[in-house]
Amino acid sequence: MKQKVNLTVSEPSAGGVFNTLASGWALQRFGNCIVINGLDELENKIRILCGSGTREIGHLTIIGHGDGFHQNIGFNELRLGCKGFGQEGETFKKMKPFFAQDAVIILGGCQVGQNDSIVNELSRILPGVRVRAFTAQQRPAFPGYLSSQGGLVESLNGRIVRRTLRNGFDVYDNFLFDILDKMPTIPGGG
Repeated sequence: MKQKVNLTVSEPSAGGVFNTLASGWALQRFGNCIVINGLDELENKIRILCGSGTREIGHLTIIGHGDGFHQNIGFNELRLGCKGFGQEGETFKKMKPFFAQDAVIILGGCQVGQNDSIVNELSRILPGVRVRAFTAQQRPAFPGYLSSQGGLVESLNGRIVRRTLRNGFDVYDNFLFDILDKMPTIPGGG
């Protein structure tokens, strides 16, 4: 049985470094925390962590700027074009063998979950990996903060399987994700 590795990555901007350092206390549950310059560096770090075949990614949290149209990954943007994510999508496909069967990717940028297309496309190119994003502004260092209008969207195999609304509910630890994993999914996936 492979050991699951939980990884949090942040962009190298001043805010990204702050996010990474300030979120360190939460890493008791989330695992390794690194600052990356881009998607190629993320792929390299994952290969180093999991390349021996004894470890696999259980949770990957990406902290960086975002909006309803993109998620920053270091200096790269995960942004849908007319042909999917382009080179960024190809890089994620190369990382697929390193993800656990029940892996979760959390896109921690502001309002990334407002656009179903981003989470659906990433979960489509990484079959079996759940992709989650939030609809509200995110507090630095605390992905999962949900404002009174905020919620979470989750996609699996290219289809939305969960939407939640949390009125005035702040999430400062990943215990919520354990609770969400026990909640029923949307019948028919959408």
